[in-house]
Formats: sequence, C-alpha cells, structure tokens
Amino acid sequence: MCPLVDWYAVFFEACKDKSPTGAGVDLFGLSYSISLIAIVAGVVVKKTGKYVITTFVGWVLMIVGAGLLTTLHADSSLSKSVGFQLVVGGGVGIIYVVTLFPILASIPVTQSAPAMALYVFSRNFGYVSTFSLFPLYDRVPMTRNA
Repeated sequence: MCPLVDWYAVFFEACKDKSPTGAGVDLFGLSYSISLIAIVAGVVVKKTGKYVITTFVGWVLMIVGAGLLTTLHADSSLSKSVGFQLVVGGGVGIIYVVTLFPILASIPVTQSAPAMALYVFSRNFGYVSTFSLFPLYDRVPMTRNA
C-alpha cells in the first residue's frame, strides 16, 4: 500500500495543485481509516473467533477502493477522493490486522515471536523497497496541461 500513498500524494500535488503539506493533509482520510478500521477488525475477530470472512471483506474493500481511485480526475471533488480513501483504507486496515491470525494459528506458541519477527521484517522490507524505488519514478518530469 505504500505505492498507493506515494502516488496518491503525487496525484494531489500534480493534478490538484496542492503543496506537499496540503497533499499530506488530503491523505488523512486514508491514514485515519486504516487505523480505526484495524482496531474494529481486531475486535471483531477477537469476539467472533473467525478471520476468514473478515479477510475476504478486507480484500474486497481494498480491490474495490483501488478501482474507485482509478476514476479520479483532476476536476474530481475532494469529498469524492476522501470517500474513496475511506474504502481503500478500510480494506488495508482489515488486512493489516487480520493476516496475523492465520500466521499465529498455524504454529506452536513457542514459535510466535520468531514468526512475528519474520512477518514484521518482511512487511517493513517491502515498505523500504517501495520507498527506495519510488524516487526513480519521481524523476520523470511532469508537464502541466494548460
């Protein structure tokens, strides 16, 4: 999801003429929805004891939300883009939390710490690779359609 945040910020800067700070403020819908929905998803899985349906709902929200983001244009309203961020953020928040349960359920309790360490390392390595590759794409000059 890091590429989504990177390119979405570029969308706000290039298409909406926002400053980097303004683009960051316009991304609050994504970041807050991820956090809040992650908490809700964790509570739902804890109460129900089932994570498969929640995982499915998370993937559906993420895919539908990413598809909705492709419909944004330079003249799209801010409320439309924030609404789409909430859909994507809901899916990401669910997937972020719910994928831990199958990992931990399939191993003995004594192996929980190494499994979590590998999981967190893999996720963070993916984030770092994304952030190190993004500047390569960012070097392409953007021209304005007047």
